[in-house]
Amino acid sequence: MALEKWTSYGVTQDGITFMETTLVWDTRLKKIVDKSSKLLIPEAELERRKAAMEPVPLYR
Repeated sequence: MALEKWTSYGVTQDGITFMETTLVWDTRLKKIVDKSSKLLIPEAELERRKAAMEPVPLYR
């Protein structure tokens, strides 16, 4: 079994890294075999930031 580990980070509009997500990919089965996420800031801080976010237009 050949496994690859991928890590991605969620970043706020002002550059604060708030979440880390790790995936383990099985190259033979071609599917995700494990996924985990962890919050890097307190939950209350994340909710406060989400409430203060400005919408970003997809098309101008």
